[in-house]
Amino acid sequence: MELVAWVGRWRSVLAAQVQARFGIGAVVCYRRLRGLVDMGLLFQRQVFCGEPGVYVATAGGLAVADVCLPAARLDLATYRHDLAAVWVALAVEAEIAGNGSVGLRVVGDREFRALVSGGAAARQFGLSGLGAGRGRGGIPDVAVVDEEGRVLVALEVELSAKGRARLARVLGAYGRQPHLRRVVYLTDRAGVAASVQRAAQRAAVDDLVEVRRCEVVGQGRRLRIDGGALLAGVASDG
Repeated sequence: MELVAWVGRWRSVLAAQVQARFGIGAVVCYRRLRGLVDMGLLFQRQVFCGEPGVYVATAGGLAVADVCLPAARLDLATYRHDLAAVWVALAVEAEIAGNGSVGLRVVGDREFRALVSGGAAARQFGLSGLGAGRGRGGIPDVAVVDEEGRVLVALEVELSAKGRARLARVLGAYGRQPHLRRVVYLTDRAGVAASVQRAAQRAAVDDLVEVRRCEVVGQGRRLRIDGGALLAGVASDG
């Protein structure tokens, strides 16, 4: 059930992302996914014509995989953003594995949001609650946490512009986190990059914030990130 559990951590995933995560070929990947769909543990949906379909864990699949999260709902407003976040998580996981870093793991915002509900979900994921209780501020799209569940690196996928007040609230929340070493914003728009940089300066967290350009390519099948390793100088200290 490892595959179902991993899919369940995200709102939706592509078959290409499953291949990357589990190191399997296309034929094996589609056979496994089709079997899990037939068992009712995942469902598959083609959101946009001409683009690859996505896979989502069902409530039954999450229960069988013992993942204490609610079933995700596809949202057209955040569809591309959500898939890009999975690519970011995969890139960071690969860096951690390549660096041989011990005790670091990658989590997504669904796991952080489980903290707000408390109970079994909060206990299962063992996180320290970055941004918990503050609404959207300070809850990253993807994060690297240490063995104690403390967030060391927060990563935000910004494929659209955010309002000045909202951005200030998020950056302010990050600035109050004592263990946070870096916040990385990834965007495919020059205007968004400039807006984040200005907001970071106003919030006096520009030494904490890094902005990277990225590009979604191949109808979401890949995310190209500029600037080299995302965890340079962080994973090696973990």
